[in-house]
Parts: sequence; structure tokens; C-alpha cells
Amino acid sequence: MLFSGVAWRVARSISPGGVDTDMVKSVTGQGPIPEGEYPLLKAEDIANAVTYVLSTPPHVQVHEITIRPIGEKY
Repeated sequence: MLFSGVAWRVARSISPGGVDTDMVKSVTGQGPIPEGEYPLLKAEDIANAVTYVLSTPPHVQVHEITIRPIGEKY
């Protein structure tokens, strides 16, 4: 396990909105979504959230994180 020393106090659910990755290209089959048409997060945004959760002190328990780009419609 990658983080075998990390206690179960960390987030069990990190739920991102749309993220600008290669997966977006394969799902749409049309290549990248035109900029500004649909707001997307950067992979770095999600990595920053994971880093935050893993860096919290032992007395902090993060249950869930939901991350959405500003302007996402649902």
C-alpha cells in the first residue's frame, strides 16, 4: 500500500468535478473541450487537495472533499 503508515483518519471520499485530463479526450472522442465552453479543474487542483488531507495533523479527520470548478452547472 502506498501510504501504509497513514491512519484511517484521512478523507475516504474526494469527489472532483470535471478535470482537464487525457480522459476527457477519450470520453468525448472529439479531443479537448474548447476553452471556456465547460469549466474544468486542473489535475494540480486535485493533487493540492490530496496533499492538504495528507498533511493535516493527527487530531484532524477529513471525511469528504468535494471540489468543483466555478461555473460548473451541476
